[in-house]
Amino acid sequence: METECNSCKGKNVIRYGFRNNKKGKTQVYMCKSCKRIFSQNTTFSKMKHRETVITTAIDLYFKNVSLRKIQDHLQQVHEAKVSHVTILNWVRKYSEIVEEFTEKLKVDGSDTILADEMMVNVKGRWVWFWSVMDKRTKFITSTCLSRTRTLSHAVKLFKDAKIRTKHIPKIVVTDGMNAYMKAVRKNFWRYPTKHMRLVKFWDKVNNNPIERYHGTVRERTKVMRGFKQMNSANVIMSGFINYYNFVRPHMSLNGLTPAQASGINLGLNGGNRWNELIKLAVDYKNGAYEIPKEHATVTHKLSTTPRPFIVRIFDKDGKELDPKDLGYKKRFESREKAERFINFYKVFNSTYSYRVESSEVS
Repeated sequence: METECNSCKGKNVIRYGFRNNKKGKTQVYMCKSCKRIFSQNTTFSKMKHRETVITTAIDLYFKNVSLRKIQDHLQQVHEAKVSHVTILNWVRKYSEIVEEFTEKLKVDGSDTILADEMMVNVKGRWVWFWSVMDKRTKFITSTCLSRTRTLSHAVKLFKDAKIRTKHIPKIVVTDGMNAYMKAVRKNFWRYPTKHMRLVKFWDKVNNNPIERYHGTVRERTKVMRGFKQMNSANVIMSGFINYYNFVRPHMSLNGLTPAQASGINLGLNGGNRWNELIKLAVDYKNGAYEIPKEHATVTHKLSTTPRPFIVRIFDKDGKELDPKDLGYKKRFESREKAERFINFYKVFNSTYSYRVESSEVS
């Protein structure tokens, strides 16, 4: 690859010796056009320490090691004197860079997603951390951090998950919270998506995969003893999710990461995965890397003729009647409108039984 000047972007560049610092031996160049002396931009340009030191610190942090212990490890093994505050700054900086890249990646998951929430401590107060997981690949498709459990947060959670996935899920598994029921209805009302609410503890279907993931999150937050502020919590948790999705191999996936299991092949096959992931994120930020179309997020196209909910009417003997023969409307754009229709006509025809069902979009 031909070297170009960092200042004037000229190609008339010659080698100008080496520079020795904490990073090691670095090639220096001189531009004959503008007479500037420079070294090539790297993934960790303008950083004082070597990339091995930085990525080791980030990896240990998300492996539940405290900042002080990471500081001691770097001094003993890598002979690098680093402040614990500097390590935290590295985590925040590269978590943001990687998040800007990974949020554009599309997930080829299964037809079932799991949603649940847990509590984390932020400045002495307990807040809610929401997550949506693909059941087969264990990929975390969307997260949300909020002070309350309201409908707006649940709607945003499923909206982000719908954009991030390649296929609309056929089954959404949640607990019995009413916000989930309304949020699923708002986001998937045009699709034949079934919502399974685990109201009772002994329900046959369970949320065990996402509960196990919450245990992994608690291992990290327990060492930290909580976050200082919401902004910091958002950045660090996004970094942890990327570690969980792209770096950490899973035994249940035969040693693959959730990203590899979901069809996102970024070439992170081994070695220093953090180094490779950060390099891709930096190249994407600088315009040197373009996400392939098969991995880029897309908005799902909807049918121009929505027929999401139909009303079925039965007489006393259980025989189904045609609503059109009775002068009733059969199809509705939302479940709320269908139920409003039923409640109105029950007053006049209490002998009939009514049922609302979702139909596929044509």
